[in-house]
Amino acid sequence: VSSMTDQFGIVWFGTNAHGIRQFNTRAAAFKNYLPELSVYSAPFTDAQGDVWLGRINQPVFKSLLPNRLNLATGHLMPYPFAALVRDMFALCTVADDAGDLWTSGQNRGGQEGKLIHYQPASGRTAVFQYAVDPQHYFDVLTLRYEAPDAIWVYLPYRMLRFSQLTRQFTAYDYGPLAVGEPS
Repeated sequence: VSSMTDQFGIVWFGTNAHGIRQFNTRAAAFKNYLPELSVYSAPFTDAQGDVWLGRINQPVFKSLLPNRLNLATGHLMPYPFAALVRDMFALCTVADDAGDLWTSGQNRGGQEGKLIHYQPASGRTAVFQYAVDPQHYFDVLTLRYEAPDAIWVYLPYRMLRFSQLTRQFTAYDYGPLAVGEPS
């Protein structure tokens, strides 16, 4: 369902009802964590080697809070800023050049989206809100960090570009496109 390659060259796969799989390309070996859970958003590995997971679902479609997977123990740990994401759905997390973390998601009621900036060294957080299309309020497709003035939140029919410099979002609407249609 989702995948990423971390800074150590390990490939991670989030699956539907089979947990998260780690593939070590050098050893050509798989390791499985959290069997029977579904991991829909791309995982993210921090400098300590913990794997940050956004939306995790149990087989009965009960959504769990976002968590970090501690590889040494195989256990889930809550986000350090868990209170800010408790009501959020479809979370994605990335790191910037300074090692700070950015998480984006939308609340379950669909009234707002949030981009959260977390600084691990100080424990400080900042929250930036954005408008949500009520027809697509559960969908944060992905989050991408390019530069301080280009943190991208991809939503259905809309991309948001956030600038740390101005602390503002710029929206780019693209609507539904037919296959092969120029954008």
